[in-house]
Amino acid sequence: MWSPRGIKYVAGFVLLLMMVPGAFLVSSALNRQDEHATAADDAPAVGCTRLVERLVSALGAFTRQFDGLSGMDARQVPPMPSMRQLRTEAGSFAEALDQGDCRASQARRAVVAWRDDAEASGPLAEAVRTALAANVLDVVSGTTRPVLHRLAKGQDLAAALSRLPSGATLVLPPGTFALDRPVAVVQDLTVRGAGPGRTTITSTAPGAAVLLASQVSLRIAGVGLRHRGGGTASVIVLRAGRATLDRVRITGATREGSAGAGSRAMLTGGSGIVLAGGQRIALSRSTLSDNAVGGLLVATGVPTVRAATFHDNTACGVCFLGRSAGRLTRNVMTRNGSGLLLGDRSAPVLADNRILRNKQAGLVIEGTAHPVLRRNVITDNGNIGVAVYSSGSPVIVANTITGHRQAGVLLDVTRRATPRVEDNVLRDNGSAGLVFMGSSRGAASGNTCSGARFGLVLDGSAAPVLRRNDCALQDQRVQRPPS
Repeated sequence: MWSPRGIKYVAGFVLLLMMVPGAFLVSSALNRQDEHATAADDAPAVGCTRLVERLVSALGAFTRQFDGLSGMDARQVPPMPSMRQLRTEAGSFAEALDQGDCRASQARRAVVAWRDDAEASGPLAEAVRTALAANVLDVVSGTTRPVLHRLAKGQDLAAALSRLPSGATLVLPPGTFALDRPVAVVQDLTVRGAGPGRTTITSTAPGAAVLLASQVSLRIAGVGLRHRGGGTASVIVLRAGRATLDRVRITGATREGSAGAGSRAMLTGGSGIVLAGGQRIALSRSTLSDNAVGGLLVATGVPTVRAATFHDNTACGVCFLGRSAGRLTRNVMTRNGSGLLLGDRSAPVLADNRILRNKQAGLVIEGTAHPVLRRNVITDNGNIGVAVYSSGSPVIVANTITGHRQAGVLLDVTRRATPRVEDNVLRDNGSAGLVFMGSSRGAASGNTCSGARFGLVLDGSAAPVLRRNDCALQDQRVQRPPS
C-alpha cells in the first residue's frame, strides 16, 4: 500500500517513468501544449518552455519523497528510481525536443538550475536529485560512452561522486581527499584509486562515508577509506544493491556507547563495512582494521570474502547476524576481540582461513547459527578456539586448533542443537582439547587431541555421539543415584 505521501507523487512525471513508456508521456505533454498555444510567432518557444518546465517540476516532485531520510535508520524508504529506465525515458524526451524544434541547451540549463538551486533535505534526497539530473543531462547531451572522470586538484569529492551519471568511473589520483557529509549512491558507479596506501578518502561524515541505497552496483578499487572523529559512524553501509571492493583499506569506524555481541544494536554504527539490506558484496585483497565494532558486519545477503585481513577491530573481525550466509576463504583474522562472531540464523562457509591471536576467542557461535568450518588454522586466541553457545549447530571439520588457554572447542548448547566436530587436530589447548557441557548433544568423530590436561571432556548432562576420537576421555557428568 502507498502512504498518503507516496500517493501524492505517484502522478509525478518521473515516478511514472518507472511504470509506463516514456514516448506516451512525452507525446502527451506535447499534445497538451496545443491547448495553450496561440498564433503568436513565439508559440514554439512557449511550448518548449512548458515542456522543460514539466520535466523539472516532475523531477522535483519525485525527489521530495526522500526529504529528511538518511537511509541509515529503519524508516521506510520510497521506491528508488531505476536509472536504466530513466535514461530510456530521457532519450524519449530528447527526441521530443528535436521534434518540437526545441533546443537541448534550454533543457540542460533548466535541469542544471534545478539541480543547483533546489533544496534537498538529507543525503537520500541529495543523492536522488543529483543522480536524476546527471542522467538526464548525460542523455540529452547525446553522450554515447560511459563517463570517465578524473578528479582534479581541489575538486569537491562528494559533489563529483554525486554528479556522475550511471555507469561512470571516477579516477582518484594519489593524495588524500576529504568527505564531510555522507555520499549516498543510487546509480552504478566505479571508483578507482592509485592504491590503498596512495589514495585515501578521510571522512568526518555522520552515519557513514558511503551509503549504497539503491539496487545498483558500486565498485571501489585501490582506495583507502578512513573515518576520522567521534560520534557513531561506519565507513561503508550497503542498504541495497551490490558492491565489489578490491584492494581497499577501511578503518576508523566509531561508536558512542556499547553494543553487545550479536545484538541488533551493532547495526547502528561502528563497523568498517555493514551489509544490511544489500544483496551481495565481493571483497578481496583488502584490510579492515581499527573499527569500534567489526571490520565487516553482515546482517543480510551473501558476501564473498577472499584474501582479506581483519585486525584490531574491537568486537570482531567479521560478524554475521540475521539469516546471512556467504563464503570466506584464505583470510586472516588477528588481534580482534573475536576473530568471528556468528549469531541468529547465519550460515556462512569458512574455509582455509587463519584465525589467530584474537583476544577473547577465535570464533563465537550462538543463536541458531549453523556455519561450516573447514581446514581453518585457529591458534592462540585467548581462552577458547571455537566457542559454541545457545542452539548453535556448526559443522567443524578438518581444522587445526591449537594454543588456547582453556579449550580448543567448547560446546555448551541446548538439546535441540546438532553440532558436528569431525577430524580436527586439537593440540596444546590448556585444560582440554574438546569440551561438551550443559545439555549438549551432537557428535564428535575422528578428532585427535594432544598436549592438554584432558583430551575430551563431558560435563553437566551432555550426551554427544562419540566415534573414533584419539582423545583421552574425562567424564565429569553428574551421575544420578539409582532409583
